[in-house]
Amino acid sequence: MKLNTDNYAPICLFVYNRPEHTLKTLNSLKNARLAKDSRLFIFADGPKHGLSIEQILNIEKVRKIIRSEIWCRSVEIIESEKNKGLSKSIISGVEYVISRYGKVIVLEDDLILSAGFLEYMNEALLLYENEEKVMHIAGFIPRLKGDFGETFFYPVPTCWGWATWKRAWEHFNPSAAELLPKVLEKGKYRFDINRSVNYVRMLKKNMKGYVNSWFIRWYASIYLMDGLCLHPGKSLVANTGIDRSGVNSYRSDAFDTDLADSVKLEKIELKISQDAYRAFVRFNYKVKMKHLPEYLWRLATNRIKT
Repeated sequence: MKLNTDNYAPICLFVYNRPEHTLKTLNSLKNARLAKDSRLFIFADGPKHGLSIEQILNIEKVRKIIRSEIWCRSVEIIESEKNKGLSKSIISGVEYVISRYGKVIVLEDDLILSAGFLEYMNEALLLYENEEKVMHIAGFIPRLKGDFGETFFYPVPTCWGWATWKRAWEHFNPSAAELLPKVLEKGKYRFDINRSVNYVRMLKKNMKGYVNSWFIRWYASIYLMDGLCLHPGKSLVANTGIDRSGVNSYRSDAFDTDLADSVKLEKIELKISQDAYRAFVRFNYKVKMKHLPEYLWRLATNRIKT
């Protein structure tokens, strides 16, 4: 099946209280190729209790921005009266769209997309549609040392601009309590990517209610299926939100990256790129050491969230 306007994947965008970030994300989406022929669903989270007047005004500004233009071929806006939080918003939003269309592209309110982002996502979704082992399409990679080709497979999903299919999302288990023993049985060392990131600890904290991360549960679900995540050799997404502006963010330049206009897609062997894997391990250790003081403080005060 060839890519055409009838089978472009719908786009989910999750917004809350960052008007400047939201506007930049929407403008980059509007300028992406295929946007004018794509469906957009915008999920606007509701206010928490005890917000300041300024915070409430920011939520109102965001809702005004998302209604200010027809950013894609069609726009459906779903506004929540109460605050769901990012994790619940993404899980319910993805399920709402993917149950209707069988696939989805997912964005948050602090991303800048390259002009070729939607082309890459739609082509990859079509190319690997029937490959059960491929469960996630990522649009972002950090600045890694090495050349890994136009695309490569890695076991961990990156969640800044991503896509998946209903057939893969059906394996998503929202219960950290069910996931954890299975992950430990399968192998903590592998799950933690050679101990370069403590994903097991994140899953434990999720189970105990210290954090509420959809990402770690999605990764654990993929891991238990021996799933693969397709990544571009050059990033098609940049994140502008690691600036303390978000509810769950801190300040860092470690994930700055350079945007590529496009990525050439062709089917590659369904196996993890060992060169990319080693590059991620090196990158993870570098980030961990650079941010160790803040990381330890946030960990001790239960402020690590995703």
